Amino acid sequence: MPLISIILPTYNAEKYLSESIGSVLRQTFTNFELIIIDDGSTDNTKAILNSYSSEDKRLQCHFCSHQGAANARNYGLQLATGKYIMFIDSDDIYHKDMLQHMFTKAVQTNADMTICSYRKFDNTTKKTLWEFRTPRHFLVYDRVETCEHEQDIFSIVPGSPWGKLIKKEIINNHDIKFQNLSSCNDFYFSYAVICLCSTIAICDQILIYYRSGISGSISEKRGLHCENIVYAINALYSTIVNSGKFEQLKKSFIARSRESLKFELSKANETKRTEVRSLIFNMFKKDLASELTTDILN
Repeated sequence: MPLISIILPTYNAEKYLSESIGSVLRQTFTNFELIIIDDGSTDNTKAILNSYSSEDKRLQCHFCSHQGAANARNYGLQLATGKYIMFIDSDDIYHKDMLQHMFTKAVQTNADMTICSYRKFDNTTKKTLWEFRTPRHFLVYDRVETCEHEQDIFSIVPGSPWGKLIKKEIINNHDIKFQNLSSCNDFYFSYAVICLCSTIAICDQILIYYRSGISGSISEKRGLHCENIVYAINALYSTIVNSGKFEQLKKSFIARSRESLKFELSKANETKRTEVRSLIFNMFKKDLASELTTDILN
């Protein structure tokens, strides 16, 4: 049985898929399964996947009708057999020691989640755009006890599902799934997991190279479906309330929600912004809605 289950959703990714898969299969840590869910691709993706799966038994491919990345990731979770779960994307590149560094840290600290740093680069020029690193004050510890950082725990990582090695039992025990949304479907999953983790360990090394500037990507369509972030925030709110931690996590929840809301609205027109404001005040109590929207939608 593999120690790590890597879940890779893909859709019409023929241009970058081989480079991405290759960087996974060349990992120095080898005890993993790579579960690839093809979400109804219409390009040459299927042929590429069939070629790889015939050469490496660690790779398994499943082909579905086009339903979106959230459904593909949820399907991958059903198939996963490893002790740890990791999500990756089909157009990014992974350092050859990524799994080794993250698994070693996870075992040494017995952390529920282990995270790493990453670099965003321009797809055309290949130049570095920026790097994500966990805020420095978290790095003075061997591992982060989430109960000791409730005021800012959601600032420890961005909302993307990748860059995280997660104990599968955390996901399974709480039945955490990706929301079926056209965008922001990973916000709830990522922060719900953080909410339910007791300990988080950090690899400060750059282990993922995130490709930016791909034509047709979801990030190019920000603003068209910005109401999705409200549904994601509401789902996270419900999970935090049900966990009995809302008062402890309120400050961090509001800060993270406001930051994500502001980002999603950055390319929205005025009509869409008005719709989102109405949705927030219909979905949340007035005081909380005001805290979420002040200086953003007022």
